[in-house]
Amino acid sequence: MQSTNPNDAQPIYCGKLGHHLQFAYCRRENNGLPCAKFRRCWQGRLDTETFLTTNYDPSEIFYLDEAPPPKLSTLIQLIQKAQASMD
Repeated sequence: MQSTNPNDAQPIYCGKLGHHLQFAYCRRENNGLPCAKFRRCWQGRLDTETFLTTNYDPSEIFYLDEAPPPKLSTLIQLIQKAQASMD
């Protein structure tokens, strides 16, 4: 991955975090890899596929093609973790 990118200063509203941030954050949010919502947020603003294939190995970004877990199962897991930590 490049250390800088011409798009790094481009701002966007992040629905995940609830505030504005820059492309530089989105492209390395996940321990140096793109945020799982990278395509959804930046598609239409830049050529996301070219950026991803040029800057990352397919084995680094396979998770971008996975469907997110259903919200209900995520909530259940969070409740179970909270209950376990209270025991």
